[in-house]
This record gives sequence, C-alpha cells and structure tokens, in this order.
Amino acid sequence: MVRDAYTELANPGVRMNFVEYNVGSGRQGGAPFVFLEVSGQLSGRIPAGRLLYPFGWSDPSTVDSTPEQNPGTGRYSWGRNHRILPDSDGCWYQPKRSIAYSRAHGLTFRHYYGLISENDLPCLERLFEADTRGDGFDGESVARCGVEFLGFITIPTERL
Repeated sequence: MVRDAYTELANPGVRMNFVEYNVGSGRQGGAPFVFLEVSGQLSGRIPAGRLLYPFGWSDPSTVDSTPEQNPGTGRYSWGRNHRILPDSDGCWYQPKRSIAYSRAHGLTFRHYYGLISENDLPCLERLFEADTRGDGFDGESVARCGVEFLGFITIPTERL
C-alpha cells in the first residue's frame, strides 16, 4: 500500500488523516482491468444526512497505453456502489475494484472524496443514468448536485 500525500480541499468538520492505496492490473470475470484498493482514516464525524463517496477523475494531460494514446477525460466518475462507511475509529477500507479499462496504464488518476446530502442523491443518480458513454460528468454538474469534495489523492500509473 502506498500512503499518498492527501490534498485537502474543504474541511467541514471532517478530514482525512491518511489514505493508503494499491493500484495494479488484474482480471475480473476474464476481462483485464486496472484495479484500486484503498483505505484511510477520518477524523470528525460525517454530518447527519450526508454521505461520503469516492469520485474518480483521469488527468487529460496524461495518456493511456493504447496505440491511439488516449488522454484522460478530465471528467468525474461516481463510486455509486462504494459509499465510505467509517468505523467508530474513523477507519475505512474498500477492497480491490476496477477503476479503468485494461490499457489505461499511463494515465494519472485522482481519487476524490465527496460529501453529498441524502436529498441531493437523486441529482447524482440522474447524472449517472444519463452517462450512456461511460465517460463521466463535468465538474459543474457534480457541483450542481451539491457534492463537496473534501480532498483527493493522486494515483499515477506506468505506461505498459
């Protein structure tokens, strides 16, 4: 696990003490993918009526390992099924999961942590359902849904 320098963006009484991650390649159901395993510790409490989720972002100044060398999208993806639920000590863990396609190596990712109110969750659901291409949504749309990013970690990957 790599302990990353966490970049704090907001501190509404909740902050990450640390975040550790492991990134690599694997196979899931026979298909190759880039995986992320991540854990951390919060201080403070998530306010009542708010939920904490991860959001992915790929840096458009970096390129993947495909022959076309596709750049990162600069768009956000919501970890819809990966809500962060810290224990009584603020610790949390998310097991290995796919974060990108098999030849995404070379891209640099950011893994943001965002609070959203339960009342604003339907807005994110609508964005998710409208993302038929699977390339995520822009930052303005995420902000309109009331997501407050606490901070992020930067996850570089090596080109294949």
